[in-house]
Amino acid sequence: MFRAAMGTRIDVEILSRGTWRAGFTLVVEHMQSGRIFLGGDAAHLFTPAGGLGYNTAIEDAVNLGWKLAAVVRGSAPHSLLASYEQERRPAAVRNTNYARQFAESLGANAAPATEIKQAFAASGLELKVLDIPGETARDLYETDLALIRPDQVVAFRGREIRDPRALTARVSGRVQAETDPEPVQG
Repeated sequence: MFRAAMGTRIDVEILSRGTWRAGFTLVVEHMQSGRIFLGGDAAHLFTPAGGLGYNTAIEDAVNLGWKLAAVVRGSAPHSLLASYEQERRPAAVRNTNYARQFAESLGANAAPATEIKQAFAASGLELKVLDIPGETARDLYETDLALIRPDQVVAFRGREIRDPRALTARVSGRVQAETDPEPVQG
């Protein structure tokens, strides 16, 4: 896929690959190394909440743009460029934290049904997902999500499932409930 996108063979090392999930954020450790500057999506990964990713990227460009122009014109010392990372990285950390908190308040970083199904299938467990319209099931279980075993025992109930593999391990008996990192919510 990478070769097709680049149009030529380039040796790369893929450090990781995963499913994107709302609420997941990243910020680079350094936004500058010598003459190389990072900004926008190359420097920070946002969940799409409130336009913070776009606005942070624009602010990165504006901040770096005027500093580069001033240095190239000779009206500012080269050392001015060191302030880019000092100013922009804290803003990126603040904004990604805000976007993550906003997504979590909406329950947006819960694992999608396909990811939950895959975790169960990988463990050799069958899972049937039912979307029950109306309030009947919600009123009965007092929450948005419920996992009912074939013996009709409620194995999980909550508003979101953040780690499908941990849940699968718990309900399959591979991990005791005391060690399960998922609290019952709602």
